[in-house]
Amino acid sequence: MIPTEHRQQRRPAAHTALRWRSDDEPRHRTRRPEAAGTLAGGIAHDFDNILGAILGYGEMALEDAPSGSRLRRAVENMLAAAERGRTLVEQVLLLGSGDARELVAGGAVNVSSTPGAGSVFAVYLPQTDNAEKDEPVGEADIPQGQGERILVVDDEAALASLLERILSELGYRCDGFTSGAAALQAFCAAPGEYAAVITDERMPGMWGTALIHEMRRIRADLPALLVSGHVGAGLLARAHEVGVPQVLAKPLARRDVAVALARLLGRR
Repeated sequence: MIPTEHRQQRRPAAHTALRWRSDDEPRHRTRRPEAAGTLAGGIAHDFDNILGAILGYGEMALEDAPSGSRLRRAVENMLAAAERGRTLVEQVLLLGSGDARELVAGGAVNVSSTPGAGSVFAVYLPQTDNAEKDEPVGEADIPQGQGERILVVDDEAALASLLERILSELGYRCDGFTSGAAALQAFCAAPGEYAAVITDERMPGMWGTALIHEMRRIRADLPALLVSGHVGAGLLARAHEVGVPQVLAKPLARRDVAVALARLLGRR
């Protein structure tokens, strides 16, 4: 049997524990969606890279598949399934974002509110020069490179190789890397050798915007292009902060890469 004085000493501790749990519960409830959003975003990012490789190499296979052949139909079905998967990934990224960001007409809106002060709406829209550029670009009109050396960075080796192949077919020379640190080291060794850098945004160790920032500390006029599987408000804001005029969405189409790079180099 527990002495009376011991029972009385233990009660306050129990009440304190209950009170701590009650006070801390809202904080845990707040953190749970944030943790789930972070987890969902990481998983969706990895799936998006896998789908990007399937779509990219699938499109190349489709170009070589004879019209009306069984092989072409199989590749077309594969690409259609991959596109559906990519749509699901986009939905997971949006639902798991844990904030008030939404994609709007290819751009994004970021909303921040302060009690008693009001709300700030930051609207990000895709870069456009004029209506004329919306005209369809034929295969013969795709701008070609002139042997410029391009630095390519993507932590997914298959996607880095895919972009290198696209650029090589367009007439560029490429140096590909799967980490920002390795790319930065190569750039520091010969900063004047590269005509532009094309980098993925979300990478382990160093994100694309941070990489561009470091490179421009060495060479301020370096043309840069960002690519990502999810172009949301946060990315557009970071791109704006480092002076990147355009962000391309994965999977990358050869025509889009060609036009964006030609524009970046002042040839369009």
